[in-house]
Amino acid sequence: MNSHSLFPQQPTQLTQTHLDCADSSSRTLIICLDLKRRNAYTKYESLDAVAKIKKLIARITTICDQLAQTEPQALWIITWRENGITDANSNYVSTLSKTYLKEELSKLSLQYTQLAIIGGLSSVKSVRDVGCNKKIIEIEDCYNAYQAFVTNEKNITLNAQWAKHLKQFTLLKNNRSTQLNIMRNTAYIFQQGNVMKHDKVLPFNETIDSKSQQEFNHVFQPAKANNANHFFNLTHPISKKIITIGIEICFEHNRGILKKQANNNEAVDIHFILSDCVELECSYFYGKYVVHVDSRFDTSIIKTDLHSDKSTDVFLYVNNLLEDNLELDEVTCERCESSLDLKF
Repeated sequence: MNSHSLFPQQPTQLTQTHLDCADSSSRTLIICLDLKRRNAYTKYESLDAVAKIKKLIARITTICDQLAQTEPQALWIITWRENGITDANSNYVSTLSKTYLKEELSKLSLQYTQLAIIGGLSSVKSVRDVGCNKKIIEIEDCYNAYQAFVTNEKNITLNAQWAKHLKQFTLLKNNRSTQLNIMRNTAYIFQQGNVMKHDKVLPFNETIDSKSQQEFNHVFQPAKANNANHFFNLTHPISKKIITIGIEICFEHNRGILKKQANNNEAVDIHFILSDCVELECSYFYGKYVVHVDSRFDTSIIKTDLHSDKSTDVFLYVNNLLEDNLELDEVTCERCESSLDLKF
C-alpha cells in the first residue's frame, strides 16, 4: 500500500501520474473506510449504533467535500466491511438504527451527485411474535429455497453452518416462546437517493453475540428471493456509463455464489467482497476488478483477466475510520493473469 494523501494541507490535484492514466470523466474512485479488528477497534466497538452512524456520516461528508474539489468528474464509491455498523459490543443493530442508517445515507447520496455508497453490512434484529405463522412460514420457505444448493455443494463447513442455523430455527418454531429475534445480514447500495440491497444467503455464525455465545431466541433468515440479487448497476455521474457491480457478503464468497448465480453472463465491472474475515478464492472471481474489504485481511484490488482496455479505470484508497486523520492511502492494483494462478 502506498501512502498518498488526496487531502494535503495545501489544496492540490492528484499527482500527474494519476491524471495521465485515465480520462477523469471515466474514472472511478473507491474509498474503503477501514475498520480492522485491531487495538483501536475496541473503543469504536463500544459506541452505540447511532454514534457509529454519525461518525461514519461525518467522515463521508468530509471526504466528499474534498473530492468535490480534487475529483469532481469521477464516480466516488465509499464502502466498508461486513458488520461495520453494530450496536455497542454487539453483532447487530435494531430496526430503528437500520432505518436511521438508510435515511441518512440516502440523504448523502442525494447531496453529492458523484457519490455511491455500498454499506450497512450489519446483522439486523427484528422482534416478532412467534405466534405469527406468516413469518414462520416465510423463514421456512427461505431455508427450503436454498436447501438444494447447500446439498449439492457437499462442503463440510457450509453443511455444518447451515444445519446449525436451521436447527436453531426449528427449535424455536416448535417451542413457540414469547418472541423471535430474526437476524438478517444486509449490504445496502445508495446512489442519487435510490436504495438497493442484497441480503446474505449463506449463514456463518450469524446468531452469536460479541463473545461468540449463542443468542437466546435468535434465528437467521436467509435472503428472500427478491433480496437475494447480487448484481446492481451504478451510473457514472459524468459519462453516464453504467458501472455493473456484484456483491458477496463474507461466507458467500467462500462458496462462490455470485459466480454460480451469474449463469455465464458477462462479468461485472467491479466484484465487491465485503467480509468480517474471509480468504479470497481466486477461482470465484467474477469481475474485471475485484475489491476485498475485510476486518482482518488487507484491503485489496485485483485486475483480473476478465478486464479489457475498454473497462472503466478504477482506483482504490483506504481511510482509517478509527483514526482522526483524513489521509487516503492508495492500494496498489494487483494483476491477475489467471484467477487460478493468483495465490494469497
